[in-house]
Amino acid sequence: MKTVKKLILVSLVLLAFFSCKNNQKEKTETTVETEMEHVTELTTQIAPLFENDYATVTKVSLEPGQEQELHQGGERLIYSLNDYTIAWEENGNDLGEKSWKKGDAHSHAPGMHKAKNVGNEVAEWLVFTRTGTELPPCDKYDDGNDVNSVKPESTSVLLDDEYFMAMQVTLNPNESIPDHNGINRVIYALSDYSIEYMSDHAGSGNKTFKKGDVHWHEACKHSIKNIGTTTAEFLVVVYKK
Repeated sequence: MKTVKKLILVSLVLLAFFSCKNNQKEKTETTVETEMEHVTELTTQIAPLFENDYATVTKVSLEPGQEQELHQGGERLIYSLNDYTIAWEENGNDLGEKSWKKGDAHSHAPGMHKAKNVGNEVAEWLVFTRTGTELPPCDKYDDGNDVNSVKPESTSVLLDDEYFMAMQVTLNPNESIPDHNGINRVIYALSDYSIEYMSDHAGSGNKTFKKGDVHWHEACKHSIKNIGTTTAEFLVVVYKK
């Protein structure tokens, strides 16, 4: 009888032991999965939005306190999607904190750099970069007769330097932009909108874009009309060389 009781007791102890080990295993697996999800969330900072032979556009998001790894960047234009403050390091130099407002644009020369979000909100910006492929020729269009020349009341020039020109265009319903020249450029939709587009290269037609859409145009002469019921807002980033 005592032997039977001992066997029962040993069985109960072993059962409890293995049950405990299984629970620990389940907890460990759950913890690992949670940690991996957290790590993935933190390391997914860059979202590619567009790429062709000539240009790339990416969206960078940094949570408060989050820091990029040191990385190489080419000649590029930055457009701020919200207000934020970052600590900036470039080519081994600590350049301190820099604050940007939504809609700001600035450019950087190539170099090693990283940013850390030292603010309390998510920091988000767009990076417009050139590839090494030579841009399509556009000599006959590059005469300064751009959207800012023909429709200055609807255009804000955010940046104009040796490599880039950034313009923010706002077009009310039924409003038009007459024929003007545009050289190699990326368009980023800042709102949902529908336009009638007429070009000496692409002909005419209606196009609808969603906020965040990105597309490319080579040099052409064109006109635009907002055929939607809401204001059309978009960013024009011109690649000069």
